[in-house]
Amino acid sequence: MKIKTKIQMLSTVWLFIMILIINSCIYFMFYKLSTESERDRLTRQTEIIAQAVKPHLSSRADAVDLLRAYIPSNGMIRIISGSNNAVLVIEKDNHQLTDLRPRFTSSQSADIVKNDGKLSIQSTIPLIWSDGNVVTLEVVEGLSLVEENLYTLRWVLVAASLAILFPSIASGRILGNLILKPIGTMVGTMKEAQKERSYKKIPLAYRSKDELYTMAVTYNHLMDRLQENYEKQQQFVSDASHELKTPLTIIQSYAQLLKRRGLERPDLFQEAVDAIDAEAVHMKEMTQQLLKVAISTSDFQLPAEKIELNAFCGQSISSFSAIHNRDFQFYPMKERPMVWANREGLKQILFILLDNAQKYSKEHIEVTVGSEGPSATITIRDHGEGIPEKDLSHVTERFYRVDKARNRETGGNGLGLSIAQQMIQNMNGNMRIHSKEGEGTTVTLLLKKAVEGGIEERV
Repeated sequence: MKIKTKIQMLSTVWLFIMILIINSCIYFMFYKLSTESERDRLTRQTEIIAQAVKPHLSSRADAVDLLRAYIPSNGMIRIISGSNNAVLVIEKDNHQLTDLRPRFTSSQSADIVKNDGKLSIQSTIPLIWSDGNVVTLEVVEGLSLVEENLYTLRWVLVAASLAILFPSIASGRILGNLILKPIGTMVGTMKEAQKERSYKKIPLAYRSKDELYTMAVTYNHLMDRLQENYEKQQQFVSDASHELKTPLTIIQSYAQLLKRRGLERPDLFQEAVDAIDAEAVHMKEMTQQLLKVAISTSDFQLPAEKIELNAFCGQSISSFSAIHNRDFQFYPMKERPMVWANREGLKQILFILLDNAQKYSKEHIEVTVGSEGPSATITIRDHGEGIPEKDLSHVTERFYRVDKARNRETGGNGLGLSIAQQMIQNMNGNMRIHSKEGEGTTVTLLLKKAVEGGIEERV
């Protein structure tokens, strides 16, 4: 069953039940008020008749004439003896009322009774009759007017219910279409995206910002995410195939050369083995870098911890210096700022920047910990050949090389700065690069200072 049909049926059924309950309440309330009003009126009239007839009870004829004057237009008056027999019956235009069983009672009462499907009121009051015995004065009146009003009310309520029910069914259909039209648009867009294998989005123009709008926005964000991930995957495959093509070609060329002349020329054999080994190492490093690129460009947030930059940078520089046998000039900050960052990730960023600096600079390299507004800074400055101005805006792009021949000599593959920038951004930080050709390059990392209770934390 379609949602539209369910909405229409549910709204109609609930409305029908509510109308039925309300109409029943109206009908029974009207019935109650009408009968109570008539019963009170007839009770008062019975009391008046009893008071009027008491002085004339000595004469039966006078009492009968008086009672005949008080008889209701659609009723009767009876005098009932103690043996439940009617000793006197006076009626007017309603012979059906005489079928009511006489009932002697020594107390005053008024009841609604039903005779042959017709409603009537039976009001009684005790009297002392002309013979000295206690009798019951009974006044009975039919409720034909009340029944007519109830009959009219029933038809009015039915007509009013239909007048409400039919437009509600139409409005439920319109409401269902109004609610489900955006859902139909979404389903259509999803089917088109599936059929065309595209990342088609749901149009959001002129839409009220309700739950359906939120669902459409969420779907569009999902499409953006899928498209972004797909493009990253395509870029990764393209970059990997492009960069691995050169070392594979070199390995293949030397392997073919070995097959043709390797056994005849030992010098050529050693050259080919060295070249294949070097390219294999280069491919291994490049594969590791590509995996790091894939991780750094993902939205995965590395776990952060509080780091004291002076000690951290000092230890990282010492480790790197020991591996590469290179001295660095380290200038810690006096106040020793604390930052939130991922320890391993920040160490990898430092190693990338230090490795770049020592590759392209034969002179001393300076590492400085400082402060800049709400951020703590780590600055790596070399005095090497620098980066041309035209290349400066591209150095963080994947596989971009300022000098391809020079990068081949130093083992660079154009991924280091791209990885460093992505990783520092994943830590909610930033990286600035300033360089002047022939003078050197300065790279500055900016990280938010650790703040607790609104107060900057320092050691």
